[in-house]
Parts: sequence; C-alpha cells; structure tokens
Amino acid sequence: MMRLLNRVCVLGILAVMTGCGVNPYRSATTESGPETAQPSTPAAETAAPQQPDRTGRPVSPPVRISRVEPTPAARQMLANADAAAREGRYDQAMLMVERAQRMSPKAGDVYLVMARLHYEQQRYAKSEQLCLKALSLAGDDKAFKESAMYSLDKARQAQGK
Repeated sequence: MMRLLNRVCVLGILAVMTGCGVNPYRSATTESGPETAQPSTPAAETAAPQQPDRTGRPVSPPVRISRVEPTPAARQMLANADAAAREGRYDQAMLMVERAQRMSPKAGDVYLVMARLHYEQQRYAKSEQLCLKALSLAGDDKAFKESAMYSLDKARQAQGK
C-alpha cells in the first residue's frame, strides 16, 4: 500500500512539473527559429508624434474644446430677458435667463447674461461667480473670454478688489 502511495505521489509531482514547463503565453517557434513579436502601437500614437516632457515621457497635445452655443429657444429667451432688463423688469428677466439655463446648461452665454443682470442689481459677488462660470465654459473662443473677463473685472472693481 505504501508503494502505491509513493508511486501516485511521484506521478502527481511529475504531472505538476510537466505543467510548469509549458508556457501558454510564449510565442510559437517556426522552422527558421523563434518568432519575433513586434511591439504594437496604438493608432493615436502613430498618427501624431508626441513630444516628450521634462521626464522624457511622451505628452499628448492638449485637447481643444469649443464653446457650446445656446439652443435657438434659449437664445430667444436671452433676447427676451435683455428686453425685459432694459425696461427695468429684472425679476422677469432673471426668470427668463434661468429658463434659458435649463435649456442650455453648458452655454457660457447664459451665465454671462445672468452675471450682467446681477451686476445691474448691484449683486457684485454673485456677478463675479457667474462670470467665472462663463469663463469655465468659454472653450477656445477668445472673443467670448475677453467679454467674460471684462464683466469679471467690472464686478471685482465694484467690490473694491
């Protein structure tokens, strides 16, 4: 009985050792020799060369973000809000701008109009916050950034900053 147990153990150890010698991830060999694997590169890396940073690692070019325009309905709401503000109906104008904000929440124009309404009502801190929000949504539009910066400067000057 002991002999049988020894043989089973030896066979088990041999089976385990044989399994360890086979590497399923090793590349197949051909008659001419081992196959050489070429490193694969993603298509994005081959399309545009990347410049290395200070540490030598490649850096992708920055992502360009365009400014989101308000929807036509939101644009009409903003025009109506401007008309109401010119007539001194600031509460109604603010309701219209808030409605435009729900229609186009990522359009910086909405926040800039809202900032100007708050500025006209001497709520300068709120106007500053909304100008900063408009700036964050400006994307690559330089003219819009300048307009938002002008409104931001006015709001900060009114606060004495």
